[in-house]
Amino acid sequence: MLESFKGSCRFLQYTPSKPAKYGIKLFFLVDAMTFYTNKLEICGGKQREGPYFQDTSTNALVKRMIEPISGTGQNVTMDNWFTSVPLTEQLLTDHDLTVLGTMRKNKPEILNEFRRKGLEVYSTVFGYKQKETLLSYCPKKDKTVLLLSTMHNDGVIDKTSEKNFQKSLSFIIKRKEE
Repeated sequence: MLESFKGSCRFLQYTPSKPAKYGIKLFFLVDAMTFYTNKLEICGGKQREGPYFQDTSTNALVKRMIEPISGTGQNVTMDNWFTSVPLTEQLLTDHDLTVLGTMRKNKPEILNEFRRKGLEVYSTVFGYKQKETLLSYCPKKDKTVLLLSTMHNDGVIDKTSEKNFQKSLSFIIKRKEE
Protein backbone atom coordinates (compact mmCIF):
# COMPACT_ATOMS: atom_id res chain seq x y z
CA MET A 1 0.00 0.00 0.00
CA LEU A 2 1.22 3.50 -0.78
CA GLU A 3 -0.08 5.90 1.85
CA SER A 4 -0.29 9.37 0.34
CA PHE A 5 2.20 11.82 1.87
CA LYS A 6 3.85 14.98 0.54
CA GLY A 7 5.97 16.14 3.45
CA SER A 8 9.69 15.87 4.04
CA CYS A 9 10.64 12.26 4.65
CA ARG A 10 13.78 10.25 3.97
CA PHE A 11 11.91 7.18 2.74
CA LEU A 12 9.29 8.90 0.59
CA GLN A 13 8.42 6.75 -2.44
CA TYR A 14 7.48 7.85 -5.95
CA THR A 15 5.19 5.48 -7.85
CA PRO A 16 3.93 7.00 -11.12
CA SER A 17 1.25 4.32 -11.67
CA LYS A 18 -0.57 5.09 -8.39
CA PRO A 19 -3.28 7.77 -8.04
CA ALA A 20 -1.28 9.39 -5.22
CA LYS A 21 2.18 9.38 -6.76
CA TYR A 22 4.13 10.28 -3.60
CA GLY A 23 3.77 8.50 -0.31
CA ILE A 24 5.07 6.05 2.24
CA LYS A 25 5.07 2.40 1.18
CA LEU A 26 3.62 0.02 3.77
CA PHE A 27 3.55 -3.79 3.86
CA PHE A 28 0.87 -5.63 5.85
CA LEU A 29 0.22 -9.19 6.99
CA VAL A 30 -3.54 -9.24 7.54
CA ASP A 31 -5.83 -12.10 8.56
CA ALA A 32 -8.51 -12.34 5.87
CA MET A 33 -11.17 -13.66 8.26
CA THR A 34 -10.82 -11.19 11.13
CA PHE A 35 -9.13 -8.29 9.25
CA TYR A 36 -6.60 -8.19 12.10
CA THR A 37 -3.17 -6.82 11.14
CA ASN A 38 -0.58 -9.31 12.38
CA LYS A 39 2.46 -7.43 11.16
CA LEU A 40 3.22 -4.10 9.50
CA GLU A 41 6.46 -2.86 8.02
CA ILE A 42 7.37 0.50 6.53
CA CYS A 43 9.54 0.41 3.43
CA GLY A 44 12.63 2.41 4.32
CA GLY A 45 14.19 2.18 0.86
CA LYS A 46 17.80 1.21 0.29
CA GLN A 47 19.58 1.10 3.62
CA ARG A 48 23.13 1.77 4.67
CA GLU A 49 25.26 -0.80 6.46
CA GLY A 50 25.03 -0.50 10.21
CA PRO A 51 23.42 -1.89 13.34
CA TYR A 52 19.84 -1.40 12.06
CA PHE A 53 20.39 -2.71 8.52
CA GLN A 54 17.49 -4.78 7.09
CA ASP A 55 17.62 -6.73 3.84
CA THR A 56 15.00 -5.13 1.56
CA SER A 57 14.76 -7.92 -1.05
CA THR A 58 11.28 -9.35 -1.61
CA ASN A 59 12.24 -12.80 -0.29
CA ALA A 60 13.68 -11.37 2.94
CA LEU A 61 10.65 -9.10 3.37
CA VAL A 62 8.20 -11.98 2.94
CA LYS A 63 10.13 -14.14 5.42
CA ARG A 64 10.05 -11.33 8.01
CA MET A 65 6.34 -10.73 7.42
CA ILE A 66 5.27 -14.39 7.77
CA GLU A 67 7.08 -14.95 11.10
CA PRO A 68 3.85 -14.77 13.18
CA ILE A 69 2.12 -17.47 11.10
CA SER A 70 5.08 -19.70 10.22
CA GLY A 71 4.25 -23.39 10.72
CA THR A 72 0.49 -22.88 11.04
CA GLY A 73 -0.49 -24.33 7.65
CA GLN A 74 -2.32 -21.17 6.61
CA ASN A 75 -2.48 -19.69 3.11
CA VAL A 76 -0.63 -16.52 2.13
CA THR A 77 -2.10 -14.50 -0.73
CA MET A 78 0.29 -12.04 -2.36
CA ASP A 79 0.57 -9.88 -5.45
CA ASN A 80 2.93 -10.16 -8.40
CA TRP A 81 5.70 -8.11 -6.78
CA PHE A 82 6.36 -10.93 -4.28
CA THR A 83 5.31 -14.16 -6.02
CA SER A 84 8.00 -16.43 -7.46
CA VAL A 85 8.39 -20.21 -7.76
CA PRO A 86 11.47 -20.49 -5.48
CA LEU A 87 9.78 -18.42 -2.75
CA THR A 88 6.55 -20.45 -2.86
CA GLU A 89 8.53 -23.71 -2.65
CA GLN A 90 10.46 -22.38 0.33
CA LEU A 91 7.33 -21.20 2.17
CA LEU A 92 5.69 -24.59 1.62
CA THR A 93 8.64 -26.75 2.71
CA ASP A 94 10.28 -24.61 5.43
CA HIS A 95 7.29 -22.77 6.90
CA ASP A 96 4.29 -25.06 6.12
CA LEU A 97 2.44 -22.20 4.36
CA THR A 98 0.58 -22.45 1.06
CA VAL A 99 0.71 -19.55 -1.40
CA LEU A 100 -1.70 -18.09 -3.92
CA GLY A 101 -0.54 -15.15 -5.99
CA THR A 102 -0.40 -13.46 -9.35
CA MET A 103 2.91 -13.56 -11.20
CA ARG A 104 4.77 -11.29 -13.56
CA LYS A 105 5.41 -12.72 -17.00
CA ASN A 106 9.15 -11.89 -16.95
CA LYS A 107 10.06 -14.56 -14.38
CA PRO A 108 12.64 -17.01 -15.81
CA GLU A 109 10.85 -20.10 -14.47
CA ILE A 110 7.72 -19.48 -16.59
CA LEU A 111 7.44 -21.40 -19.87
CA ASN A 112 6.65 -19.52 -23.08
CA GLU A 113 3.32 -21.38 -23.46
CA PHE A 114 2.01 -19.43 -20.48
CA ARG A 115 3.24 -16.04 -21.72
CA ARG A 116 2.11 -16.15 -25.32
CA LYS A 117 -0.51 -13.83 -26.69
CA GLY A 118 -3.29 -14.93 -29.03
CA LEU A 119 -4.99 -17.33 -26.63
CA GLU A 120 -8.73 -17.64 -26.96
CA VAL A 121 -10.63 -15.21 -24.72
CA TYR A 122 -11.73 -16.82 -21.41
CA SER A 123 -9.41 -19.77 -21.99
CA THR A 124 -7.30 -21.23 -19.21
CA VAL A 125 -4.03 -23.16 -19.39
CA PHE A 126 -2.86 -25.18 -16.38
CA GLY A 127 0.69 -26.31 -15.61
CA TYR A 128 1.79 -28.58 -12.77
CA LYS A 129 5.13 -29.05 -11.02
CA GLN A 130 5.24 -31.30 -7.96
CA LYS A 131 3.15 -29.25 -5.49
CA GLU A 132 2.69 -26.08 -7.55
CA THR A 133 0.01 -25.17 -10.06
CA LEU A 134 0.55 -22.38 -12.58
CA LEU A 135 -2.50 -21.02 -14.33
CA SER A 136 -2.61 -18.72 -17.35
CA TYR A 137 -6.00 -17.07 -17.91
CA CYS A 138 -6.98 -14.88 -20.85
CA PRO A 139 -9.67 -12.37 -19.70
CA LYS A 140 -9.58 -10.37 -22.95
CA LYS A 141 -7.78 -10.35 -26.28
CA ASP A 142 -3.96 -10.21 -26.04
CA LYS A 143 -3.94 -10.14 -22.22
CA THR A 144 -2.94 -13.00 -19.93
CA VAL A 145 -3.01 -13.22 -16.16
CA LEU A 146 -0.70 -15.69 -14.41
CA LEU A 147 -1.55 -17.27 -11.06
CA LEU A 148 0.71 -19.51 -9.00
CA SER A 149 -0.69 -21.72 -6.25
CA THR A 150 0.64 -24.33 -3.85
CA MET A 151 -2.84 -24.56 -2.36
CA HIS A 152 -4.52 -26.05 -5.46
CA ASN A 153 -3.32 -29.14 -7.28
CA ASP A 154 -5.92 -29.81 -9.97
CA GLY A 155 -7.48 -28.03 -12.93
CA VAL A 156 -11.03 -28.01 -11.61
CA ILE A 157 -12.93 -24.75 -12.01
CA ASP A 158 -15.63 -24.16 -9.40
CA LYS A 159 -19.03 -24.55 -11.10
CA THR A 160 -20.75 -21.95 -8.89
CA SER A 161 -18.26 -19.25 -9.80
CA GLU A 162 -18.52 -20.27 -13.46
CA LYS A 163 -22.35 -19.87 -13.29
CA ASN A 164 -22.01 -16.49 -11.57
CA PHE A 165 -19.52 -15.43 -14.24
CA GLN A 166 -21.92 -16.47 -17.02
CA LYS A 167 -24.76 -14.51 -15.33
CA SER A 168 -22.62 -11.36 -15.06
CA LEU A 169 -21.42 -11.83 -18.64
CA SER A 170 -25.00 -12.12 -19.95
CA PHE A 171 -25.93 -8.99 -17.97
CA ILE A 172 -23.04 -7.09 -19.57
CA ILE A 173 -24.09 -8.28 -23.04
CA LYS A 174 -27.71 -7.22 -22.42
CA ARG A 175 -26.54 -3.78 -21.24
CA LYS A 176 -24.51 -3.31 -24.42
CA GLU A 177 -27.51 -4.30 -26.58
CA GLU A 178 -29.75 -1.69 -24.91
